[in-house]
Amino acid sequence: MRRHQRADPARHAVTFEQRYSVPCEEFERPHAVATIDAAALFIHDRDDQKTRFEGGIALATTWPNACLHATSGLGHRRILQDGAVINHTIDFLANRVEFRRASDADWQTVPMY
Repeated sequence: MRRHQRADPARHAVTFEQRYSVPCEEFERPHAVATIDAAALFIHDRDDQKTRFEGGIALATTWPNACLHATSGLGHRRILQDGAVINHTIDFLANRVEFRRASDADWQTVPMY
């Protein structure tokens, strides 16, 4: 059985940069999404070991028409199979639910890495 270890953000950044040939700093600029007018739903788990929760907050609070749905205990992968997350996504796509705007939340915006 594979043991789950806490991700090393520096190692993850290097791997990401090598794989996609894009510096991680490019994604640390939430202001880059400030002019996007499309609706977006960010779903992020507070216990994500691969991508910091604060990174999702930073993007969702800067994106003008974005909502953030926070989960707990699902991590980076289980979030994709969670029934409640799937239902929230379907409702968002069908325009059936008005989620709390991320910018209305009391979260502090911090860098992703």
